[in-house]
Amino acid sequence: MVGFDTGAGLPPSSDARDLLYLWSTGSFEMDHGALNKRIAGRATVILGNVAKTVASWNSRPDAPIGAIMFDLDYYSSTIPAFGLLEKANILPRMWCYFDDICGYPEHAYSDGIGVRAAIKDFNLDLRRRQLNDHLSLAYAFKSATPEAWHQLIYVYHRLSHPQYNTCLSSTKHQLRLA
Repeated sequence: MVGFDTGAGLPPSSDARDLLYLWSTGSFEMDHGALNKRIAGRATVILGNVAKTVASWNSRPDAPIGAIMFDLDYYSSTIPAFGLLEKANILPRMWCYFDDICGYPEHAYSDGIGVRAAIKDFNLDLRRRQLNDHLSLAYAFKSATPEAWHQLIYVYHRLSHPQYNTCLSSTKHQLRLA
């Protein structure tokens, strides 16, 4: 498991899409010592500006990226973090969790600001890829009641992946006429 963080909390921003009415500079500063003790031997945190650290990071060739949890709060931080989706060693379809795409009415989230705007802008760049909310997730579990976290899960479709169209079903489906 690898994490990316400034380590110093949210950076200064003047981009109105960053929901600056919700987040103040320096919020969510990390306690490096406590975190390092907690994750020692199990995970790594790469510190620095996400635009630089994501661009220079390479995944292990024997371990494809299978899921990403995005919790960057800002539009301007989420966009460069999407560089992880362009890395060579990823699965054809991948789970993505997005914090900060819905919340209380006073948060006033919309598709024009914040992380939701970043997702929308990412999808407008048609390089054979898409991030889509996973509409059937609520029905994949035994309870018929959708949970709040279901709307935070998206699936990244890398349509250009060489194995994207490999059939996952061993069942040959047949049309049945009544």
